[in-house]
Amino acid sequence: MSAIRTLWSATWMGLQGLSRRRLNAIVMVLSIAGVVAVFAFVLAMNAGLDEAMRDSGRPDRAVVLRAGSTVEISSAISHEQLTLIRNAADARKSADGMPLITAEAAAPLTLIETRSGLEVNGTLRGIGPEALAVRPEIKIIAGRMFEPGKLEIVVGEQALRQFEGLRLGSEIQAYRNTWKIVGVFTAGGSFRESELMADADVVMNVSQRPMFQNVTVVLPDAEAFEGFKKLVTGIPSVALDVFAEPDYLRRESQSLNSLLYFMAWVMGGIMALGAAFVAINAMYASIDDRRREIATLRALGFRSWVVIGAIVAEALLLALLGGLLGAAVAWVLVNGHTISTAVGGDLRQLVFQVAMTPAVLLQCLVAALGLGCVGGLIPAVRAVRRQVVEDLRAV
Repeated sequence: MSAIRTLWSATWMGLQGLSRRRLNAIVMVLSIAGVVAVFAFVLAMNAGLDEAMRDSGRPDRAVVLRAGSTVEISSAISHEQLTLIRNAADARKSADGMPLITAEAAAPLTLIETRSGLEVNGTLRGIGPEALAVRPEIKIIAGRMFEPGKLEIVVGEQALRQFEGLRLGSEIQAYRNTWKIVGVFTAGGSFRESELMADADVVMNVSQRPMFQNVTVVLPDAEAFEGFKKLVTGIPSVALDVFAEPDYLRRESQSLNSLLYFMAWVMGGIMALGAAFVAINAMYASIDDRRREIATLRALGFRSWVVIGAIVAEALLLALLGGLLGAAVAWVLVNGHTISTAVGGDLRQLVFQVAMTPAVLLQCLVAALGLGCVGGLIPAVRAVRRQVVEDLRAV
C-alpha cells in the first residue's frame, strides 16, 4: 500500500468517528471561527482603506506640497509659487488647450457622525474651475456644481451618508458663515467622497488662510514625473516637495495602515494563542477517546508518521471549517459596511467601505490552518509516544 493510501485510510478511519467526538470538534471549530472573524474584520478594514486610496491615485498626476510638510493642512503654496509651478510644468492640455493644473485649499471642518453623534474632523476642500478636468473621476450625481465666489458646497456621497446635516438643499454653519449644499458628487469610491468641496478663493478667504495646500499637475505620462520633479524642486528660492499621486496617498494613509496591521497581528495573535490552547485541549480530549483505535492502528503496523498525519489532517479539516465559518461571519457582518475613521497626521475623517477581498480571505484561511496544525501536531506526537499495550487495554 502506498504511503498516500495508507495515510488516507488512517485519516478516513478517524473522520468516521467524528460524530462520537462532535462536542470537541464543535468547540475547536467555533474557537477558530471567532479568531478568524476578528482577524478578517481588521484586515478587511485595511483592504478597504487601500482600495479607497489606490482608486484615488494616478501615476500621471503629480502633487506638489511645501517642503517638509508632514500633513497636507500644514502645507502652504502662494499664488506666486503657483505661477512658478505653472511655468515649470510641461502639463497635459485639456480639449480647449488649457494646461491641466489645479491648486487646492484644504480647511478643517467639524462634522457630526450620524451613528455616534460625536464631533469629528472633516475637510472642506477648495477647488478651482479646472479641478474637474484634472480629476475626471469626480462627477455630480445630484443637484449642481457650486458657483464660483458663492458660499456653496457640494458634498461627497460617503460624507452625505456618514455625517449629519449634509442633505442636498440644507445649510450648514462654518467659519462664521452659512453655506448652502447645492450638489452631491462621487469620486470613483476614493477618499474624496469623504470631503466637502467649495470654491478655493472663498475657502481661503473665510478661513483666513490665503494659501493653497497643494498643487496637482497632470503630466503627459507617468515617465515624465522625474523630469517634472527635478524642474520644480530646482526652482530658486522655493522649497517644494513633489510626489507621484499614488506615493502621496500611501504616505497619507501610512499611519492608519500601520495601526490596522498592529491590531490585526497583535490582537489577532493574542486571540490565536487562546484558540490554539482550545484546539490543543480539544484534540487531546479527542485522542483520549480514540486511544484504543490509535493503538490498534499502530499494532497493525501503521507507522508513527501515518498516525500523526491522520490526526493533524483531522485538525486541519476542523480548522478549515472554522476558518470558512469565521470568514463567512465577517463577510455577512462587515463586507461593504461603511465606516469612518481618523487618518493622517491631521486626524481628518476618512469614510470608506470594508472590503473582504480574496487576499483577506486567503490570509484568514492560512491563519486558521496554522492554528489547526499547531492544535493537532502537539497532541498527535504525544499520542504515538504512549505505550501500545496500555492503550489497547483502555476501556
